[in-house]
Amino acid sequence: MNLVTLGSWVAIIAFSAISLFQIALIAGAPWGEYAFGGAHKGKLPVSFRVGSAFTLALYIGIVGHYLAQAGVLTKFLDAGLNGIANWALVALNVFSLLANSLTQSQKEKTVWAPVAFVILLASLLVAIG
Repeated sequence: MNLVTLGSWVAIIAFSAISLFQIALIAGAPWGEYAFGGAHKGKLPVSFRVGSAFTLALYIGIVGHYLAQAGVLTKFLDAGLNGIANWALVALNVFSLLANSLTQSQKEKTVWAPVAFVILLASLLVAIG
């Protein structure tokens, strides 16, 4: 297995797991302290659950992109755009790591900062490869 494939599968697994978390939030799981800065204990308000739905849609698209990088799905982007998409995901993951590291919620920081770091490393493997 090459590094692009390894990075892709790490990202696929991580984003799939986070997608399950988003589905739970949308369904009303009482995990508000682990999302959106941890400002809401218990179940998220409807507006934040809608935000989780948008986040879920984004993550599904990201999983699809990494499935294409791993060779499971057909790549729809030419090589140039594919490279841009890979580096855009690196930038998104840098932002995610910063946001999860700087959050006021200790619970969110403890759980999601390490996950964001692993995803950033995985996305770098794909982009560099």
